[in-house]
Amino acid sequence: MKRYSLPRQFRALPGCLAGVVVLFALSVSAQAQNIEGTYTGEFFSHSIVSTYKLTATEYSETVLFSIFNDQIGGNDIVYDLSEKTQSVPVKMEGGRIQFKLPFEPPSLVFEGDKIIATGPGGVDVWERVP
Repeated sequence: MKRYSLPRQFRALPGCLAGVVVLFALSVSAQAQNIEGTYTGEFFSHSIVSTYKLTATEYSETVLFSIFNDQIGGNDIVYDLSEKTQSVPVKMEGGRIQFKLPFEPPSLVFEGDKIIATGPGGVDVWERVP
């Protein structure tokens, strides 16, 4: 069996590299800022838990509950536990499925492995994970 070894001038290289990495890590940790503490600000979030049904002609969504937190607008947190159902028409054409969500502004297009959501804030694109 043939053995391979580093030339003499490179034999100390792994140890030197390890030393440089340790020194760099110590240098970085010594310079790191302390970020402990409490950060304040106002919050905005809207969370919805729903079930849905999609057919060739209709998308139906039932909101089971939602939580709306708008501290920025000066409002209290709103918990909505009333189940609401709304339906919207679906357009299916050439492998595309298109509809507007009944409770939220975005319109959705399912095409191949992508979902494209278009709303007042712009466009979001998601791809299916294999």
